[in-house]
Amino acid sequence: MRARVLALVCMVALAPLAPPALAEEGVRLTFSPARPVFHAEGTRQVGTQAVYGHSQFATTMTNTGPEPVRIESVILTSIGTGPRSGLGDIKDYWNYGNQDRRIGPGQSVQFNKTWGFTVDPQHDWLSYIFDVCWREAASGRRACARQTLDLVSEGTGASRTNP
Repeated sequence: MRARVLALVCMVALAPLAPPALAEEGVRLTFSPARPVFHAEGTRQVGTQAVYGHSQFATTMTNTGPEPVRIESVILTSIGTGPRSGLGDIKDYWNYGNQDRRIGPGQSVQFNKTWGFTVDPQHDWLSYIFDVCWREAASGRRACARQTLDLVSEGTGASRTNP
């Protein structure tokens, strides 16, 4: 019962985060695996840092549009049964080469990371919200898209869409 109430509270808390209009073409994120496992219990050592509430996945950013784009921001927020948090702008997590955060049509950039928290976040399940904004090189048109990645809780299989 507690988990279901917390899930409803978290879903209501998402209401102010109405996604920006999604352009038909533009920048898209894909994740591998598509449904990463969220390890709520225990820690994982990453370098010298103990990481709580961790998961491991690759994040690929692809320009699906017909012209080059420049990534302006990728704001990451996490929501779950614990307090909401975020890393802020993570646009520089990707290596664009010498392209000044530019991605050509049909091109992709990727990184693989252990995600988590430096303190116990008290989440039973977790979702990451990625707000990506870019500017088209030729037209200067700015666009944004929101994508959500729901992690699957180890052992219970719980997620934001299946508390």
